[in-house]
Amino acid sequence: MTKLVRWLFGLVALIVIAAFAASNRQIVEVGLAPLPGTVPMPVYLVFLLGLVTGGVIGGLALWLGGWRKRREARRMKKQVWALETRLGMAERQQQTSEANQYAAQRSTALQRVGS
Repeated sequence: MTKLVRWLFGLVALIVIAAFAASNRQIVEVGLAPLPGTVPMPVYLVFLLGLVTGGVIGGLALWLGGWRKRREARRMKKQVWALETRLGMAERQQQTSEANQYAAQRSTALQRVGS
């Protein structure tokens, strides 16, 4: 359901952006205040560049902001691996111990039957 909503939202956004681009093809002069000179661009390109730049900066901020959680997840993954390894070793030791006890009991029972 969530995937369908995302696809529909993306489709609506694409249609709106395409309509905006088709209706705003006028050329404007774009300049950055500290830099000399201007660059002629269509209005829709200025809008799209701003949209892409904002997305990249926002994505980078999210990625950089999540480093603590990623580090903690890596640490916990290592801890889980270590605990699973210890559990496996303990289970193998228990099985070996149970097998040895069974063999000892069987040996004792066989000796009793044989005597």
